[in-house]
Amino acid sequence: MVFAGLLAGWSTVVPADPPKDWPFLPFDQAWKRAEQEQRDLFLYFGRHVCPSCEQTNRESLSDPRVKDAYQAHYVLAYVDAESGNRLRLPSGERITEMEWA
Repeated sequence: MVFAGLLAGWSTVVPADPPKDWPFLPFDQAWKRAEQEQRDLFLYFGRHVCPSCEQTNRESLSDPRVKDAYQAHYVLAYVDAESGNRLRLPSGERITEMEWA
């Protein structure tokens, strides 16, 4: 699997904001789907009120052509870099999204 991602941040307890209208899945679900469909995984790390994330969402990920291209080639996963939600890595390790990010 190929991992690509974005990471930047600012700290708060409010959930992170993924790009609007993108069909992101939680990591665990996206990883399983990518394996089942034999597709690569695009992994987006984000944080709430992250200036870099907001700029990327506004300037790049708002273009429908970019969205269509990513959907055509990847299964999309979103990881909230501030979340205490637990996930299972492909190695079997259980960690929080925040620990992983």
